[in-house]
Amino acid sequence: MNTFSGRRATTGGFTLIELLVVIAIIAVLISLLLPAVQSAREAARRAQCVNNLKQLGIALYNYHDANGVFPIASQQFGSWDTTCSYWPAGHSLFTAILPYIEQSQIFNAVNFMFVANADSGSPQYGVLPGRAQVTALQTQIQAFICPSETTEMTYRSKDFPSSQTSYSAVLGYKDTVRWWVSCPTQIPPDGVFGLSYSARLSAVTDGTSNTMFVGEASRFKNETESWYNEWSSAIWWASTIDGVTRLAAHATTAPKLNANLQIPDPTATFTVTGDVDSWIYDPDPTVNALNAGQFGFRSQHPGGANFLFGDGSVRYLKETIDVGSPRYADRNPGVYRKLSTKAGGEVVSADAY
Repeated sequence: MNTFSGRRATTGGFTLIELLVVIAIIAVLISLLLPAVQSAREAARRAQCVNNLKQLGIALYNYHDANGVFPIASQQFGSWDTTCSYWPAGHSLFTAILPYIEQSQIFNAVNFMFVANADSGSPQYGVLPGRAQVTALQTQIQAFICPSETTEMTYRSKDFPSSQTSYSAVLGYKDTVRWWVSCPTQIPPDGVFGLSYSARLSAVTDGTSNTMFVGEASRFKNETESWYNEWSSAIWWASTIDGVTRLAAHATTAPKLNANLQIPDPTATFTVTGDVDSWIYDPDPTVNALNAGQFGFRSQHPGGANFLFGDGSVRYLKETIDVGSPRYADRNPGVYRKLSTKAGGEVVSADAY
């Protein structure tokens, strides 16, 4: 006799609870994996940034071999304008080294008889100089841009041709750029590069391994200027933010590394006949430049920035690096600022940064 079971055959499948558990496990795994992926991507971007700076170092030395000096950070005034009736010429270190990074075609399109930027109300030799430079100076060059930059410089103009960079020449820490220095006279910088200033390798008596040449000066993460930072002209600019000025393509170590924008600028009390004083030595934060990130170096890497040193090495400096004492009596500019001078005679230990 045949028997019959009343039980139905069961089919495989997930219950709702089991499905929710699996989804939760997958979410946890993704949350654990995502930071690792982001970290790997940032490591790759940082490696590319290091490679960019090494290319700049090779270009600087090739320029020195060809010309006997390093390029100037900013061509402020030409021989045709000792009264400063025109804008500063403003051609940058980055423009000067174009032939040495395989960009000769761009370099050849630059007319150094004209200023790098000028508005429509400032004709030069009957020509609007900005328009004469558009082809060359609006060209984007990847070697000048760190891939960690999260914001793009979007400004485009036929009168103000400009293109983005993530890097700036190191001027040192003296306040060489602001308005009370009579035009066209400039204070010689304590760094390798300066305004209308060229240094020979022999002038770097602190040693190339102890002297910074170029550092990261990216856009702020919440940048409000559509044009900053640019390689195409190295000029001291007025900002669209009231009371704030900006440096392009050259910067100082007077502010701490990765400092935010300070509004307004620190009070200017430096004099031609003096030495570094209130720019770094003043406890008053409205006077010293410690927090004035508009004049300094910064990156969009976490916790620090890359710097090219004179020996061709690229080192990552932490934003917590020693910046000395604001008291003039201490005469202590700090490790960060010491590394920016070419002949300060400072002793900096290798384990100090």
